[in-house]
Amino acid sequence: MTARTASALATMLSLLVVGAASAGTGPTSDHQTKAAARSAIQVTGREFRITLSRRTVKPGKLRVEFVNFGEDDHDLAISRKGTAYTRTMREIRPKERDVMTMTVRRGTYVFWCTLPKHKALGMRSTLRVRR
Repeated sequence: MTARTASALATMLSLLVVGAASAGTGPTSDHQTKAAARSAIQVTGREFRITLSRRTVKPGKLRVEFVNFGEDDHDLAISRKGTAYTRTMREIRPKERDVMTMTVRRGTYVFWCTLPKHKALGMRSTLRVRR
């Protein structure tokens, strides 16, 4: 058996195990679906704006997906107003995406591209976190 065949078999086996493990979990409740939706946001970047899929979320864990629909490379910084708290996501090329999970607390968060002049040209947006 070649290394390539062994790798393909291992991948298929892991997919079968994951599928079998999740098969018994039953249907997702409306509460679970709404909770998952509240804890995720998609941030799209393009010349020269940042758009958030939602403007308000609840405190707690937040999955942030950053997608570059522009023609230039972009990155993403997130800062909570009134604090030194800042998180950054790597610079990504057009049509790429990056994902991170962070914990958000009540307050206002500012999202912007840190590349030279991008923020000044409009690549910024805000997110409110409230109960």
